[in-house]
Amino acid sequence: MKNFYLNEKKYLFFVALFSVLFYFTGVQQVSAQVKQMTVKGTVTTTKGQTLPGVTVLVKGTTNGTVTDLNGKYTLSGVPSNATLRFSFVGMQTKEIPVNNQLVINITLSPISVGL
Repeated sequence: MKNFYLNEKKYLFFVALFSVLFYFTGVQQVSAQVKQMTVKGTVTTTKGQTLPGVTVLVKGTTNGTVTDLNGKYTLSGVPSNATLRFSFVGMQTKEIPVNNQLVINITLSPISVGL
């Protein structure tokens, strides 16, 4: 009976020890998660005109928006380490890393077509 009691104490000790280790491992993983943020900005042409209707997407996702009549956009749920993709017909597509920026203003250049 004494032997069983000692084995039970050891078992409970190891269960408690592993529980604490798994708890702290989980806490570190939660704190290492990427922060979600809202990014705003304005898209203009090389001539300084605002550009309505530009598609702004978080690269590799379906999270996106379109610029308004003043070329402005607001996009929420953007990971701080994401890349934004700006595209518009007749303009060169640009990809810009967010790098924790809350405001990203961008200029799109027209596509050069040689005939």
